[in-house]
Amino acid sequence: MVRLVLIDDHNLFREGLKAMFQSRPDLSVVGEAENALGGLEAVERVACDLVLADYSLPDHEAPWLVGRLRQLRPQLPVLVLSQNTDYERVRQVLSLGASGYLVKTAQREELLQAISLVAGGGIYLHPAVARALTAQASDGLSERERAILQMLVAGRSNPLIAASLHVSLGTVKADLQSLFQKLGVKDRTHLAAVALARGLVRSPDD
Repeated sequence: MVRLVLIDDHNLFREGLKAMFQSRPDLSVVGEAENALGGLEAVERVACDLVLADYSLPDHEAPWLVGRLRQLRPQLPVLVLSQNTDYERVRQVLSLGASGYLVKTAQREELLQAISLVAGGGIYLHPAVARALTAQASDGLSERERAILQMLVAGRSNPLIAASLHVSLGTVKADLQSLFQKLGVKDRTHLAAVALARGLVRSPDD
């Protein structure tokens, strides 16, 4: 069961999402809010597994909210919804630690796929957004480091990564520590988000 907190100032949109999720035995809406501050309060009140938040909220936009949620609950995944696929918007929220970015015109199945992937520790980007980010790819990482990042984005554990690359668990951990330093992050979730934001890896759905 994935427990969700919904943050969106459009009541009809929130009600529509709740109605859709109620038909799913694996999803439960445990909190909701119409602004960023209310969203933070909801996350403090309830036990939840994922935050689904609109980019444009009446009091603060998604970058502010994602930053505060990272301070409040560092491991809590945040999936941002928006009408806009602007590269800079996407890059900013991912760099701050969001676990995904999805356009509001997405189909039901894409939203459910995004929730499943993000709740499982992966990163999800709408295909058009992912292509724009990948076009910004940078050099400086080894082939194995890129492979590790790609599997990290898909939510793979260290043992699974080691088995896939036919290397030891210690090697994977050492490579991750090197990646933390190179990309200036402190944990796996932020590492995956920054890798996507910089176009270093592909989105899992590409």
